[in-house]
Amino acid sequence: WAIGAGYSNTQAILAASSGTSETDNAAQRAAAYTGGSKTDWFLPSVNELQALYNFVTNTDYSTQAATVNMASAVYWTSTEVGTNNAYNVQFDSGEQYAGSSGSAPKGFDYHVRPVRAFGE
Repeated sequence: WAIGAGYSNTQAILAASSGTSETDNAAQRAAAYTGGSKTDWFLPSVNELQALYNFVTNTDYSTQAATVNMASAVYWTSTEVGTNNAYNVQFDSGEQYAGSSGSAPKGFDYHVRPVRAFGE
């Protein structure tokens, strides 16, 4: 859940899917992203993605939209809920969802938003 956990969550997901027939999950897509010629992208934790949502909605969105480039869609996080479900964030409402448990089956077709860590 925590801010700062997305990278290690992503690494754990990649390790768990290594050697399996699963070759196209959200963590793999995020880790494979090479935007800006960077290779340290990861799938954010639910709190990291929530912080990004809060940033976008608590500032002048017309200014931030081009920078953040977030569609009003559901985005996967690296915060898992057991083997078959993971948390996600809806980017038009900020809800962490789907379903009453706040998670969705991993097979759902949601968006992936790779992020990178940054320092002070």
